[in-house]
Amino acid sequence: MGQAKKIMTRALLENKIIKKTSDILHNRIIVWIVIPFLLLVFWIFLSYRYIASKTGVTVLTYPSNANNYTSWKTTELLKGEKIKGQFIASDNHLGIVAVRFSTFSRINKDAVIFRIKNIKSKNWLYEHSYLVNQFQDNQYFTFGMPIFDNSFKETYQFEIESVRGKPKDAIALSRKEPVFVTKYKFPKKEILDKNILMKFIFMKTTESLLDNDFIASSTIYLLPFLFYFTAMIIFLGAHSYLKNNSLKRLFIYLPLYLILLCALIAVVLAKTIYPLMIIIVVVLWMSAIIRYRFKGRVTIIFGSACLLISPFLLLFSFLREAINITIWAYVFLVIATVQSLVELKLVKKR
Repeated sequence: MGQAKKIMTRALLENKIIKKTSDILHNRIIVWIVIPFLLLVFWIFLSYRYIASKTGVTVLTYPSNANNYTSWKTTELLKGEKIKGQFIASDNHLGIVAVRFSTFSRINKDAVIFRIKNIKSKNWLYEHSYLVNQFQDNQYFTFGMPIFDNSFKETYQFEIESVRGKPKDAIALSRKEPVFVTKYKFPKKEILDKNILMKFIFMKTTESLLDNDFIASSTIYLLPFLFYFTAMIIFLGAHSYLKNNSLKRLFIYLPLYLILLCALIAVVLAKTIYPLMIIIVVVLWMSAIIRYRFKGRVTIIFGSACLLISPFLLLFSFLREAINITIWAYVFLVIATVQSLVELKLVKKR
């Protein structure tokens, strides 16, 4: 009986050890593989959605410059005046010419006529008029056209003519490079061809990495992964190996610094602060509040700093950056208000 009891006790102990080991292993798989993988998938999916919505997954963009204009001016484009350009198509399936205009930070009432033709042709292949109140300052406006499938290495000319431009109510060609870009929309079947696929992926990746707005958005989308990964490293006590106390404190607050760094990148590079960016930053900032237990005044400091920087950016004509940082100021101050109200409620309960 005694021997049988010992065997049963040992079996139970072994089962407990196996179960505990299995739980630990299972938790480690979730913590270090499953969750990081899902966060990376989240980043890839949102980056893909950005490309799909902004430039098109099957569209390649090639930049041009002022040297491609045969007649151009960066002062106001007045009634009857024309901007003329010429370029050699970089690929097949030409479908868009996008030109960067200056609106002088105002809404203008002019209209322009866009025309395009092959240099070999006498007649214009496409012509259409556009109201300039749609134009954004120093941003591309896309002039679409029927797709020219066999456009590769063909030379095209285009004109942009003002219909009723007048002083202080007209647009101009932007001084910001690249002045215009050409876009080529590929059929999906053609992209999947093994001879084209790798080239297309390389060109699309290069194009995306040259897009500041994409870099800003993609950085924010990657932030949850970076925040989680650094938080887990800190949780494991990696900072304890650092001998310098200042470095230890710096490392402990690394997830917090990542949020602020990504928000700063968005201020500098993004065309605007998109709602999804705000949601991601708010969720992670609230997580940081819970993790570090800092008071509402800390959030107020960051919000107020953003608000104070904004007028200086306006002073030096950084309008887009000033708007972006004002949006972050509003976001942080709203969080601070909610946080302060919660803290006040908790104090009253005590």
